[in-house]
Amino acid sequence: HPCGNNRGGCEQLCIVKYLPAPVAQCICQPGYILVGTSCLEQIPEEFLLYVSERPGLIKGVPLDEPGAKEVMMPITGLGRPTTLDFHTRTGFIIYSDVQRKVIEKRKIDGSMHVPLVSDGIINVEGLAVDWLADNLYWTDEGRSCIFVCKLDDSSKRLILVHEDLSNPRAIAVNPPAGQMYWSVWQLSQHSEHKAKIETAWMNGDHREVLVGDGLMWPNGLTLDLEKQQLYWCDGHTNKIERIDLNGNDRTVILSLSNSHMYGLSYYKNHLYWSDFKEGSIHRMSTNPSALQQLQGIIDAAGGAPNKPKKERTPWPSSNRATEASFTDGMIFVAGKDSGSGTFVARSDYRGEAL
Repeated sequence: HPCGNNRGGCEQLCIVKYLPAPVAQCICQPGYILVGTSCLEQIPEEFLLYVSERPGLIKGVPLDEPGAKEVMMPITGLGRPTTLDFHTRTGFIIYSDVQRKVIEKRKIDGSMHVPLVSDGIINVEGLAVDWLADNLYWTDEGRSCIFVCKLDDSSKRLILVHEDLSNPRAIAVNPPAGQMYWSVWQLSQHSEHKAKIETAWMNGDHREVLVGDGLMWPNGLTLDLEKQQLYWCDGHTNKIERIDLNGNDRTVILSLSNSHMYGLSYYKNHLYWSDFKEGSIHRMSTNPSALQQLQGIIDAAGGAPNKPKKERTPWPSSNRATEASFTDGMIFVAGKDSGSGTFVARSDYRGEAL
């Protein structure tokens, strides 16, 4: 057999190719390119991360190449991951697993599996990394609370919001302004707890309703910090809408029928969203002249091979990130920041003091 002796001389994988006689052909796992018989790691600076609940895994694909191959070794063996974010400076993916009731972090190559929060969790539906103070924010629908902890010491944990809070879902943070945003579901038309999008300082003070009508299941939140705008998608109205961070200029960006929008992500003048019903991810430009130009990214999550052996160098701290959902899990867009501003927290921002 051509691959029987030392994998045919291949570093990672060997398959038989018939020319017409059988010969060994080397191939590489996702995130690597073939150079001779060796495999060199080559993960692009910008790509899409997503998680799927069944099977529980995290995968990465290019941002703008429909049906393209994976760009990183999938992280497998998860229970039921539901949401994730990425800490660019340290290179950690941070995710919740509602089956095991934990929040964990792993390197982009799947290494360094570190538990963060393993007690007091019921159903984490959203989380967001504060990249300035190295804090982690999350919503727990089961406990009807918003929490924060230090990423390097999760024992330092606080409940920031709990009064008059029911069914909290997505959360997004704006560390330069010391502001956070979260969505609240309305379970039925007759529910006493109405759907809304709220905002508060990142220490939990100065809480107010940003959007209080025309919502039902606001699943995804994402920020355009350069234009100071908040986008959201609603799985019941099947709309993507936008509002400025002062609560003005509410605009419907996209309205679809026969869809179930589940999550949303903004990155470089593009919106990425998932469709729960189709099991797909789409993108569109936010340029007014191209708002209706939709593009499918992937149709559904596939299987996943084993972890890679090599460790990836963390991305520069100037990178930026947003999140959205895929089918019954979450995705995440990561890449270099195009902004030129300096991040300065306002004096009332107390994230560092936790």
